[in-house]
Amino acid sequence: MAAKPSPTHVSTSTSQERDSIREFVATLDDNPDWSHFEYTPSVMKLIKVGLPAVPDLLDAMLVESEVTRLHAYTALSRILASTCGFSDQGWSTPTSQSEWEGLLNRLGNLDPSDTYERRKASVRLWREWISTAVAAN
Repeated sequence: MAAKPSPTHVSTSTSQERDSIREFVATLDDNPDWSHFEYTPSVMKLIKVGLPAVPDLLDAMLVESEVTRLHAYTALSRILASTCGFSDQGWSTPTSQSEWEGLLNRLGNLDPSDTYERRKASVRLWREWISTAVAAN
């Protein structure tokens, strides 16, 4: 069963929260962790923000810079994993990881190194998933 975000997690961002999200996305590539290049301070902040950050991160998946797309994908995949039960302590149930992998597959296997057209198709699936899940709740 696919995890569904709560509509309150997606749609109730305040203006200040939206500004923070935009700032974090604008600095996605700043100060990478050289032992884990996919992580930057902004990636970590966006993971903590969670689902409200997804629309801006999806926009970042369509930019020219593959490094920016890698950072956006890292945040997106961790946010999605959290909807399937992942936390700093690992997966919450024995099936949580397979749920996450199945959801990633249904969302087009978004890949920062894919062609623009493939990324665009996957971004569309992510946006549909969010809007459908919000409408269902």
